[in-house]
Amino acid sequence: MGLIGAAMTMGCKKDNNEGDAPSGSSKYLKSFVTTTDGESATYVLTYDSKKRLVGYGSEQDDYRSKITYDNRDNPTKFELESENQTQVFVITYNDAGVPVSAISTLTDLDNPGETIETDITYEVANGKINKMRFTDETGHETSYTLGYAGNNLTKVALETEEGKLELTWKYGTKKSPFGAARFKYLVIPDLFSVFSSENEIIESKLDFLGIGSATSTFSYVYDAAGYPTSGTETDEDGHKTTTTYQYQ
Repeated sequence: MGLIGAAMTMGCKKDNNEGDAPSGSSKYLKSFVTTTDGESATYVLTYDSKKRLVGYGSEQDDYRSKITYDNRDNPTKFELESENQTQVFVITYNDAGVPVSAISTLTDLDNPGETIETDITYEVANGKINKMRFTDETGHETSYTLGYAGNNLTKVALETEEGKLELTWKYGTKKSPFGAARFKYLVIPDLFSVFSSENEIIESKLDFLGIGSATSTFSYVYDAAGYPTSGTETDEDGHKTTTTYQYQ
């Protein structure tokens, strides 16, 4: 998780979301710890009284976030802070609760008077965002095209003036540790591959089109309800990252 860059880093009324929203029996992820080459980072997730995700972050990774909702449970503001930068997304919805546009404001904390604003528009079909367009103050455009299988995000194609890349995911049949906190609409790229799917990721691939690709595989230990209690990511070179999960 982190602030997005060019190379990537619930609806109307609540009852209209029930087909995609987590059930009342879901386990809510409280924290997770990732360890790579002996270095660990702990992420903590916080929820409000309605069990909506309102924050997540890590002291070790110098990352903090805050999420604000309107009275129809639509996330209308994401405030992200990492590595001396803040990025704030303000999302606008139509009367049906579908995201239409957003504004991103990026601020360098070492130069707080200097900000970069980016306009974002969404294309929505079948209850999901299938395209996001980012246009900065100079007119440069970045687009994300999203693909799904059921309630799982399976593909993100990023296109900029500098080139293209594609992210794809394959899933198992058990639970995503982030499933109860996932969002109906993936209105910011920071949600991709984290708060985006109901099943656990078993493979991810990053393809720099025309240059090369990198694939990672994932294995897990599950509890009796099918939620991962720990997992291991292995890249093509055999390097491993382990993660443990705690629920509430």
